[in-house]
Amino acid sequence: MDPEHAAVSPIFVVGMVRSGTTLISMMLSAHPAIAIAPDTHYVNAWVQRHRNLQLSQPADFDQFWSAFSGDKRFGYLGIDAGDVRHSIEVNQRYSFRGVYVSVLEAYAANLHKPRWGEKTPFSADHLDTLFSWFPEARVIYMIRDPRAVVSSLRQIPWLAEVGVAAHAAKWAKGVERALVSEGDPRMLFVHYEDLVHDPRTVIGEVCGFLGEAYSADMLDGRHSLEASTLIDREGWEKEHITAALGPVHEMSVAKWRQQLEPDEVDLIERYCGSVMVRVGYSPGGNELSPAALAPVVTQGPLS
Repeated sequence: MDPEHAAVSPIFVVGMVRSGTTLISMMLSAHPAIAIAPDTHYVNAWVQRHRNLQLSQPADFDQFWSAFSGDKRFGYLGIDAGDVRHSIEVNQRYSFRGVYVSVLEAYAANLHKPRWGEKTPFSADHLDTLFSWFPEARVIYMIRDPRAVVSSLRQIPWLAEVGVAAHAAKWAKGVERALVSEGDPRMLFVHYEDLVHDPRTVIGEVCGFLGEAYSADMLDGRHSLEASTLIDREGWEKEHITAALGPVHEMSVAKWRQQLEPDEVDLIERYCGSVMVRVGYSPGGNELSPAALAPVVTQGPLS
């Protein structure tokens, strides 16, 4: 992809929660040309919740904009709601797509970056909408060992009581659905384990997929911090983002071995086993299979 084309191709980071979406988003945001906005839940929640509104109608637009711009997640973006609304009005972007573009453009402009994108893991369930709105979009789908994902999800305060089986079933269903698009040249599948094992190589491959030159800043936690917003974050959220801004390491790859009971591991593998094998993980408590590390990045042929 040539640089001019890349500039008009938004980037979306998706995948199961706790699969490395925050880590790779922070790394991408440290690139001098890329601004990846934090989770807005725009496509998976806001559009779905208000899909019966016609934003071309003033009353409907006012209702939607008031709710969306007043949400705490809008505040995380660090942009002025009045300025964004003015941009929507000037450009006549009275549609769900138009609002989304205006918000993410404003986020990127605030960081003096030409290329914008967003990280909401749950947008993985709405890729048809994203590709309908942005046919030239580039989607990075993060994949991580389901045992590690489930173990990590249980450390999140508001998810601690969710059963292991429910988390495992969600991982299997989500990854299986994503694999339907495995040959799409606009989709890139990246293993979390590969990213932390050899970040320089993986990020280089990601930049190639995006049509951007590699920047050493992407592996520099200091630059990631400068390029990211921590506005109004507190508690677990702030700790999680701050950790993602630190040096890349492999400490989290095998934590699940100490955090999960044998029967829990068995339950996860029974729910996820066949999908695990398809994406390179070995059921049975063994180390990662060579397939998870050999092809650093799995993608379809680039157009």
